[in-house]
Amino acid sequence: MDMYKKSLDTPHCTVEAVLIVKIEIRTIEKCLTALQPAVDQIVVVDTGSTDGTVFSVQNLGIPVHCFKWDDDFAAARNYALSFAETDWVISVDADEILYKEDTDKIRKFAEQYNAVPGTFALQILQMNIVGDVMSPSRETRMFPLGRGLFWFGSVPSSGVN
Repeated sequence: MDMYKKSLDTPHCTVEAVLIVKIEIRTIEKCLTALQPAVDQIVVVDTGSTDGTVFSVQNLGIPVHCFKWDDDFAAARNYALSFAETDWVISVDADEILYKEDTDKIRKFAEQYNAVPGTFALQILQMNIVGDVMSPSRETRMFPLGRGLFWFGSVPSSGVN
């Protein structure tokens, strides 16, 4: 029990957002601008944008890494992880906008659980809206680096193992 109490007093830890993007000019700037105050670094991996997405990201001072798309989300996400240098990583979609009032929650979660031993990941329950239909989606989005976790699966809802 003491190890869990200790985890509540952990010092600052770093968090990096990773995004896999392609043709996201409509939302990328708003997404990244909302994320910047919540994380220490942002890694953007572009898989073939032709609409100005890369320029928009670079214009915000964020480097873009290119990855040749091969129908494998896990491969692209693991490529993004290869650039991560923080304690924790959170995977974000380019059309997701972090609410200003939630800015500190990402780091607080990481700091609270950083000292807890073992390997675990945070799943986020979100509602996807397609047309008039809402359906729940549970995806692993945040986990500590350096504990042997990586993405697997070729579909967008790939998991972490």
